[in-house]
Amino acid sequence: MIASSDYWVLYDPSKCLACLLADQGYDVWVGNMRGNSYCRSHTNMTVYNPKFWQYSFHEVGTKDLPAMFNYILNCTKQKNLYFIGHSMGATSILALLSSKPEYNIKIKIAIFLAPCAFWVKVTPTFNNTMSFLPFLKTALPDLLSHVPAGTSVQTLDHYYQNILANDFRNYDYGIVENYKRYKQKTPPSYDIKKITAPIHIFYAENDMIVAEESILELEKHLPNAFTQKVPYKLFNHVDFVMAIDAKTFVYNSILKVIQKFVS
Repeated sequence: MIASSDYWVLYDPSKCLACLLADQGYDVWVGNMRGNSYCRSHTNMTVYNPKFWQYSFHEVGTKDLPAMFNYILNCTKQKNLYFIGHSMGATSILALLSSKPEYNIKIKIAIFLAPCAFWVKVTPTFNNTMSFLPFLKTALPDLLSHVPAGTSVQTLDHYYQNILANDFRNYDYGIVENYKRYKQKTPPSYDIKKITAPIHIFYAENDMIVAEESILELEKHLPNAFTQKVPYKLFNHVDFVMAIDAKTFVYNSILKVIQKFVS
């Protein structure tokens, strides 16, 4: 959510996922989220314009990911690609594939690491963090634009709305704006049953952000998904990209999953 592509390549090349994939002969592209330290250029706005930060994982998914995918497929002359997303990276592609189902055929397989979507059970740690959001909206823009790599308050607010609604749905702009955008009083839920691309979900029992119950709820809504629990009880949300033993517990399995879809 507030990281960057650095996390895929910062560590020992023999252990970081991007390097492991490259060593296997895959063409690896590492993306960055809008608003992080690598993605702050705009044709007519600066980061000091509040409108620059008016986005959430929905805009990342429905606007930025298609641009990335189209660029990659055009450069490589391929018809489809493999996608790996951690946390909000997975949330974003769920928004894309349900809102623009035509992109499903462009995904050979999507691999999710600790995806944030449904919130059947909100862990105490995450609940305590999110409960401060309504009171910190004036201070958070400056904080989140710098730590660690940057994101928008609206992104966190979108997650907070979904937690309160106990649903995975579009951003709630309020009744008036909702009618303008959605033609209804409340934001529509993402119709993730439209997602036909195969999805393999890795999750951790000790994840303090996304509980196991929430992962299993997501799996129930996806027509072509498989879940796999990390075989280490202390593995947590950030370990998917930061743990020194992530290769042992997750990355080796990812390589095997991808190999099954090599044509």
